[in-house]
Amino acid sequence: MKFLQKNKMLGTLHMKSFRLLLSYNMGKLILFIFCYFLLFFSYSQERYSTSNKRALKYYFEAMESLKVRRFDDAIKQLKDAVGKDPKFTEAHFQLGILYKNYLRNVPGVKYHFGKILEADSNFKNASVSRILGEVYMREGNYPEARKLFTKYITFANEPENFIEKSKRYIQQCDYAVEMIKHPVKVEYKKLPDHVNSHQKQYFPVTTADQNNLVFTVRDRLMSTENEDIYLSQKNDLGEWSSPKSLSENINTLKFNEGTCSISADGKVLAFTICGGKSRNDVDCDIYISYKEGEVWSKPENLGPNVNSPYWDSQPSLSPDGKTLYFSSKRKGGLGEEDIWVVHADANGHWGNPLNMGDLINTPGREVAPFIHPSMSTLYFASDYHLGFGSFDLFVSYRDSINWNEPKNLGYPINTHLEESSIFITADCKKAYFSAEDKSGKETDRYFLYEFDLPKEASCKETST
Repeated sequence: MKFLQKNKMLGTLHMKSFRLLLSYNMGKLILFIFCYFLLFFSYSQERYSTSNKRALKYYFEAMESLKVRRFDDAIKQLKDAVGKDPKFTEAHFQLGILYKNYLRNVPGVKYHFGKILEADSNFKNASVSRILGEVYMREGNYPEARKLFTKYITFANEPENFIEKSKRYIQQCDYAVEMIKHPVKVEYKKLPDHVNSHQKQYFPVTTADQNNLVFTVRDRLMSTENEDIYLSQKNDLGEWSSPKSLSENINTLKFNEGTCSISADGKVLAFTICGGKSRNDVDCDIYISYKEGEVWSKPENLGPNVNSPYWDSQPSLSPDGKTLYFSSKRKGGLGEEDIWVVHADANGHWGNPLNMGDLINTPGREVAPFIHPSMSTLYFASDYHLGFGSFDLFVSYRDSINWNEPKNLGYPINTHLEESSIFITADCKKAYFSAEDKSGKETDRYFLYEFDLPKEASCKETST
């Protein structure tokens, strides 16, 4: 899911934000845009790249529109400005920023920033190179992205965190180009359309017999997006049924439910609710539910040791129910989201979670842990470990004591798109994962895929 990156994924990868994919608070977004334009306006008002009076007139009108947050008016006025002078770089810059932060239109960003570099390859606003580099990287155009990031780091007085990020992107561009030359032998296929029937579906898990597929769906309901947990079952012919809501005791319209971990027998479900301990606030906690006959019990919060005042989500429960891996933004982490592990005692009481340390966690985002039933193989997603530029899938193996350095699952399991959750069957033969539309035909869609597990992504069948 490269699912997710600015969005909270609403309690899954999106409940944090994978593209998990993956959301902005509109008030903060508007304030950011407003302040950005005021700063740029004060910086550039002494000199412009055009002397066309009509173009300047439209530009100044657009700046006034931006001051009062009339963004649609500003877009029209800026388009009129570049219509009068196609080389009016300042107007193209403002349009590029509006297309990025207001319209979320990547082709528009690429077009207007590209026009700037056509007109003036030495345009002094460094963010053009950085933002356009990110656009090209997002498209998988690594050579062009590398050129732009290389240019960006030559600018003086740029924020150190942007410089470091761009240097890391250059490394990822080089890595991606090399990895594409040596693809992993894997043939993944999308699950049937009637299974992938929602806007987004992610975090697939199966029961041990592989006859029940449980996953999170995300659909837009009016002006908001809602997440629920759905179930698809295999019939006697091995065909998946149309998904249905797992249970009215689990799913609600008011809260977001997702990122579940189901026991081998399909009787225990650990999952996330965005709605807090009393289900009436905005944080995300991990809950548990038990299947009694054909009915799932009311969710129970796993308590203050597991759940913090911060975002806690994406649980992966061991087969015996005694160990829980999850992603959290709690204090004491190394990055934005880290992977933590917590153990239960003989009475079922959870201890204090332990951070998995700097071999697994980074200054970036580590999410969507999946502990294989063998307890010797951990899969997870990261946007910081060396990869293809967004969320990639990684695997780490444990020896008798320690976890080893994570390994990228390789191309084409990972690509320039967002891959953000994976599930491996107990026999280590098949993988289910979620990702942006691999065909590239549908934007902002996440689908479920399956593939036979290659040796490069294999798991240990028994613990050591």
